[in-house]
Amino acid sequence: RLDPESSKYLDGGTAYFLNNQLRRFLPYDWISLFVVGTISVLFSILFIIIPFKFTSLGTTRWKNKATYLIYFSCLGAGFIIIELTFIQIFTKLIGFPTHTFATVIFTLLFAAGIGSMISKKKNLHTGSRWMIIFSGILIYGIIFVAVYPHLFSWILGYSLPVRILVAVGLMFPLGFFLGMPFPLGIMNLGKIEAKGIPWAWGLNGFFTVFGGYLGLLISIWIGFRAVLLFGLGIYGIAFMVFFIIYRRSSNLLTE
Repeated sequence: RLDPESSKYLDGGTAYFLNNQLRRFLPYDWISLFVVGTISVLFSILFIIIPFKFTSLGTTRWKNKATYLIYFSCLGAGFIIIELTFIQIFTKLIGFPTHTFATVIFTLLFAAGIGSMISKKKNLHTGSRWMIIFSGILIYGIIFVAVYPHLFSWILGYSLPVRILVAVGLMFPLGFFLGMPFPLGIMNLGKIEAKGIPWAWGLNGFFTVFGGYLGLLISIWIGFRAVLLFGLGIYGIAFMVFFIIYRRSSNLLTE
């Protein structure tokens, strides 16, 4: 057990933190993480999932309901995992947590908004054009994971404004494509059963909370780079699920 009085280089706060890591069971910071995360998930169930059981929209049934809900759940979890992981990763490049947080949140949401608008103007929801959306996410995401450590090492010597501009440039393409799958699913669901749209929003919101908690836990064990791949993998699942949705909905609309 560390004693701050035994060394002039060790303060009480640091000693307290390190001693907590030496506990036989769970350290205090892990306990706090589990408690806060569990409460967040429980409140999400209380205010998002349970109310559906008491509304007519919540009891709406339609063909392939489970498939649609899996799709929108994947989008909620995948987006928040990538977003939170980007905050951690780009802190290495930008250096200031506050600057990083603002840059990542603004860039991803702004790029996603533009992507959502462009996908509608270019009719990417028609025919097999929707594959462009998921291909863009997965291809660019994998390239980014492969090259960002080398790019960061090269850019670190530049000034803060340059590092922020580089960060924006690196995130914008992925955010652009990330804004497309949700409206794609909503438009498809609207053709099949418009009353199911509240379920899409609800499950997407719930798994945004749960996905953020899950991503944080996983990052402790396998690191942020692996978590980023995990988030991309969730979009890969969404890709396969939407392929099923597209084929089934096409058959329903032609009947």
